[in-house]
Amino acid sequence: MRPEQVSWTGEIRHFESSPNTFRGFCPACGTRLYFRSDTWPREIHVHAATMTNPDDYQPDAQVLTRSRMKWLDRLPSIPAHDGFQEKPADRPGT
Repeated sequence: MRPEQVSWTGEIRHFESSPNTFRGFCPACGTRLYFRSDTWPREIHVHAATMTNPDDYQPDAQVLTRSRMKWLDRLPSIPAHDGFQEKPADRPGT
């Protein structure tokens, strides 16, 4: 999702899992809420189970399918990619 499409209610704990890469968690139960990285500044990866109305969101791609479990059903109605759809953003000093 685009960051401007997401709004949260309640408290979120943010963990920097690697430089400029963050994961959000519920501080009460530890539920994973999202993943975001400065590498892909126009994306936030929200866990569907945390959405108020997951049916309101229509995915348009599958990513990282090369590491998916063999038993996981492919979704033939949307494109599949072995990596992320967008190239990483250029960052100063890299």
